[in-house]
Amino acid sequence: MSPLFLNGKMETNSVVCLEYVKQHATHNDPASVVSATDAFAANNTIMNVGKTKARIIDAEIRQMKPRVMAGVGAYTGYSTVHFAATQRTAATAAGVDSHYYSFEYSPEFEAVYARWLAAGLDDQVTVIEDAFPDQLKVLEDKTVDIDFIDHDDSL
Repeated sequence: MSPLFLNGKMETNSVVCLEYVKQHATHNDPASVVSATDAFAANNTIMNVGKTKARIIDAEIRQMKPRVMAGVGAYTGYSTVHFAATQRTAATAAGVDSHYYSFEYSPEFEAVYARWLAAGLDDQVTVIEDAFPDQLKVLEDKTVDIDFIDHDDSL
């Protein structure tokens, strides 16, 4: 797999991480995808929400049982896999339907992380590629219960 470019800079760790996950995770098992990614991140530099912050967000998801979630800035898809799996479990326990909409501007990263949906979440997640403001129409008739904006530490 060739390296990806983000803002003109070569990004190889996301590709290496994906390959690691493919070798170490169980197909159609989101928890094993998250676990393999965490194992990779323990020894490599990769931009993801990480276990500590993910636990905080998981608690909110379990409490709120959101029917609709939206994530902006997917990068490799770690947060999408993690939170969509938690959302599906919480919604199923509450007896409601749920769906996760993930917005990714970069076609390169969208292509990489779309492969992560082999984690068994293809019926739970819709991936939307393009600038977020241009794609808001996808959410026009929906009430978004939780928005997750990743990789913006200024918020």
